[in-house]
Amino acid sequence: YKQIVSYIVFHNNKNIFLMERSKNASEKKLKNKLSIGIGGHLTMLDLHKNYIDWGMREFYEEVDYYHNFDMKVIGLINDQSNNLGKLHLGTVYLMSGTSDQINITSELKSGRLVSIEECYSFYDQLESWSQLTINFLNNKKLLF
Repeated sequence: YKQIVSYIVFHNNKNIFLMERSKNASEKKLKNKLSIGIGGHLTMLDLHKNYIDWGMREFYEEVDYYHNFDMKVIGLINDQSNNLGKLHLGTVYLMSGTSDQINITSELKSGRLVSIEECYSFYDQLESWSQLTINFLNNKKLLF
């Protein structure tokens, strides 16, 4: 069995919210890694909600954002390339925010909006799910 994880990619005006996880990250293998995915594990309480509500619960646990947005599910991540991926299945959401006023909370160390080109300059520091997702977004031209 795999744990199901919401993975929300926030963007505003073609810029993606890039975060750095802290040394205290709950998933030890993600410590100090960069990520474009905001989210976390599905809980038993989430089973009584729809998938958007579950994603939003996780979103607001990790960031402060109080403006309008559109959000849609764009795919699933089933990454078998590492031990963490073998234990988790990601539901990937694309959130288009109307404001650039987004800030980190929780176990994140930092976060800022960057262009897709700048995000690629950090490619080797991205966690594997972020690498897969940024490639998908770029290939499908979903931010353009």
